[in-house]
Amino acid sequence: MAWLLVCLAPSAWLAWTFRDLPHLGWYHDDTLYWIGGQSIAQGSGYRILSLPDHPYQTKYPPLYPLLLAGVWKLAPSFPDNLRPALLLSWLLLPLYVVASRRMLRDLGLGPQTSWGLASALALSPVLVVLSVTLMSELLFCVLLFGALTCLQRARTTSLILLAGLLAGLAYLTRAAALPLLAAGPLWLLLRRRPRHAALFFAAMAPAVLGWSLWVKAHLQASTDLVTLYYTNYVGFQLGNVSWNDLPMLVSKNLAFVLASITQLLTSQVGDFYWRLFALAAIAGTVRLARISHPGPYHLYALGLVPLVVICAWPPEARSFVPLFPLLAAGLWCELSHLLGMLGAAWRRRSRAPAIVMGGALAASAVVALFYLGLTLFRFLPETFTERRELQAAEREAYRWIARQLPAQARFLAYDDTLLYLYTGRSAVSVRVPTKLYYQEDGEALIRLHSQLDQFAGARGVTYVFATSEDYYRGEVPANFRAQARQAAAEVYRSRRVYQGGPVSIYDLAQVR
Repeated sequence: MAWLLVCLAPSAWLAWTFRDLPHLGWYHDDTLYWIGGQSIAQGSGYRILSLPDHPYQTKYPPLYPLLLAGVWKLAPSFPDNLRPALLLSWLLLPLYVVASRRMLRDLGLGPQTSWGLASALALSPVLVVLSVTLMSELLFCVLLFGALTCLQRARTTSLILLAGLLAGLAYLTRAAALPLLAAGPLWLLLRRRPRHAALFFAAMAPAVLGWSLWVKAHLQASTDLVTLYYTNYVGFQLGNVSWNDLPMLVSKNLAFVLASITQLLTSQVGDFYWRLFALAAIAGTVRLARISHPGPYHLYALGLVPLVVICAWPPEARSFVPLFPLLAAGLWCELSHLLGMLGAAWRRRSRAPAIVMGGALAASAVVALFYLGLTLFRFLPETFTERRELQAAEREAYRWIARQLPAQARFLAYDDTLLYLYTGRSAVSVRVPTKLYYQEDGEALIRLHSQLDQFAGARGVTYVFATSEDYYRGEVPANFRAQARQAAAEVYRSRRVYQGGPVSIYDLAQVR
């Protein structure tokens, strides 16, 4: 228990220090979840209130926004209600640890090892950031792990049905649960339990079918890439990737997958040496499966990874949070195997290789711990503080908008959802086609930004809200970011009506 508290301490400290949530909007998804909760709480249905036409939210399943709607009901005053929302988000982290411990036990790790390793997961900067933002990954994983645990241990009808119901709730949190609809029944069929396979499928399928029917009934018909981004996973995918693009997409995404797993396991992001640990984790996962026999978790992983690889957006470390216990167990297994080999070499008096390899592993552990501490106690606090400073300037601009501009004003803004939350004005963001990111087509990226007046005119936008930090999420490659901002600024530079520090507001009505 003491080790668990130690591992939870950094995230708890960050949650308390930044309880005003100055990094709201960092993922963009977080504000869409938050707005979805607001819409439900206000009785408007499950809609994207920030967009001009208030379309239904048909991209993200509704369970997490339903939880956030409870916060809006209890504390309707924004931004004061961000504090209880952040508390709700952070409390999901210890639940994730407990659920992960159960997964590690089912993977064959001992009681003490599973507790120690599960607690250590809470030190991952990826999980720490998710615990202090309004994102659905942690809730999804708690439900997913609960479903997998019940499935692994189920011997009765009631437990199989519970597994299916939890899997359905996981799907209503994130569509990433979909592979379980096949993995669960397949695992049961391989164990010659066809009746239980049918029961699990019957328990999970209503959630999948229900959400699919709701989406079909409320999906806004459009071929516009911006609309597709906000409302339609499949449409956005098809609008970005053709069959001819698929080989390039897969090859680049595989590299992103390895980098993402490396970041999740070691807090390092790029160089070849640290990626060896990601490869070791994958190899260890296979080794552990051979020792303890594959379970439903392995089958789920085999279904999830291909979906991530073919997605028309570079995989991030958070994409693999559902597989974190599996990968951590694999790395533990492989390192244990390697240490066993080194011990055997030492006993055979082949000590030079053992000293070199053991020293390399010890040095790696020290360096990894150093960078972990640097990330948790320096990089993240500095980043959140910078966001707080930027948001202070943005709030001044938001107050100016509320005083000076009509309620029907429509904005073009990178952080469109934040602008809506603070001003009530509708806003839309330019969505850069991800194929341009993959192709690193700088000319097309700059041309897109040099035509913002046409983009704005087609959507009835009357104002532009721009900051010097736009594109911090990485939609535009770093080497083209400054040029894209400059090309955009050239369109409306002479029509500035407000400037405060890094924030500028432009009246596009005077441009057209």
